[in-house]
Amino acid sequence: MDITIVCTHLGHARGGAEINDLHLGREFSQLGHNVTYTFQKDNNRNPITLDRNCRPVHCPYLYGISYEFPEPFGKILRHLNQEYFLHRLKRQQTNLLNSSDIVLTTGRPILGRLAADLDASVFYAVRGSVNPLYHPYLERPDGLIFWGGCEESYQDPSSFRTPYITLNPGVDTSLFYEYDNSAERQKNKREQIQLIFVGRLEPVKRIDRILQALEILENRGKSMRLIIIGDGSQRTKLEERAENLGVSDSVEFTGRVPHDKIPEYLNNSDIFVLSSQMENHPIALKEALACGVYSVVPNKGRIGKIIDGKEYGRLYTPDGGETLAAILEEVIELRAYESGVTDKKVINSWRENAEAILQLYERID
Repeated sequence: MDITIVCTHLGHARGGAEINDLHLGREFSQLGHNVTYTFQKDNNRNPITLDRNCRPVHCPYLYGISYEFPEPFGKILRHLNQEYFLHRLKRQQTNLLNSSDIVLTTGRPILGRLAADLDASVFYAVRGSVNPLYHPYLERPDGLIFWGGCEESYQDPSSFRTPYITLNPGVDTSLFYEYDNSAERQKNKREQIQLIFVGRLEPVKRIDRILQALEILENRGKSMRLIIIGDGSQRTKLEERAENLGVSDSVEFTGRVPHDKIPEYLNNSDIFVLSSQMENHPIALKEALACGVYSVVPNKGRIGKIIDGKEYGRLYTPDGGETLAAILEEVIELRAYESGVTDKKVINSWRENAEAILQLYERID
């Protein structure tokens, strides 16, 4: 079977959606299917190199610079970015799309319009609450995939009259597990408390609050270190923010890190931290828990169902760096982060997800 994965930002970003699609593609390939990725690629904006079968769509990538504009102009630019990508996709990859059996799409709901032009089964990945203005597009694809429990954001998903399945992001447990190096981790804990963030450096992640919390904790005499893994449109601003707060010596911006290297960073850290304004079912959090890392995370989206007890982490309301600092200080004082408990309940496999998507195809074919 020929499967094409349309992942808008895969050539320029590594967030949960992109990691999700890379894992799914690997599983489809291992099941014997031919997988091709297509995505937006702007050679003027340092695209990411992929070692997969790829057919990029060459067009300007406006998503990153959209955050330099005040709203609603930024949102308008992001919408136009997706519209232009869809237009160029249909022109540049006509043969690829028409020869596919399944086309999996990740991006804005307008990608569902592909279904009207193709004989392939077009599936759209829903990863959160969609603006009601986009709801008509959710009836265009042949199937919907609600990720991470986001179907709860809709009063009745079946009202879209589109077959759907619900899946939770998986964890690659061959990579993400707790290393047997407890002595080294205890040594690190005695010297410094190491926080870690993994994700896109974009405004919605509110990493500025983590930097503010770090400043507060250091001013209270805590010996801290913060590792920030990832890249994005806000990196320069965040580096400047760390400098202005006087914490730059305690912060390491690693940039983009190969996915198979992230477990080492997690295993050498004490507390995984998020401060996002909006989340659904973050893969980075599940990977941290699989590595036995205590997590302090906002009570957003489906996070509350992942962190359902203080044994694994703490939930908080992300209303500023002061709140995050207070929670972190309490966790540090109680040494709760030393539990090193791996939450098996949150772990499911990517293979199961790939097989479920194939079953959806068989159901509607």
